Amino acid sequence: MVNCNEMEVLKCSIDAYNKHSLDFVDCILYAYNKIKHIKVINLGKKLNKLLDNNICCKG
Repeated sequence: MVNCNEMEVLKCSIDAYNKHSLDFVDCILYAYNKIKHIKVINLGKKLNKLLDNNICCKG
C-alpha cells in the first residue's frame, strides 16, 4: 500500500518513466512541472527537451 499526498504527480512520474528514457527523479521534476506548474531549472538535455514539448501526463 502506498500513501501519497501527491498521487497525481506520482502517477504522472511513473507514466513518464515508462515512456521516456529518463531517471525517475527527472520524471518527478517533469510531473511537478506539468501537474503543479512548478518551474523546473535543470541542466539535463533530455528533461529540458521533454519540458519544452507540451506533452501532458495522463490524469
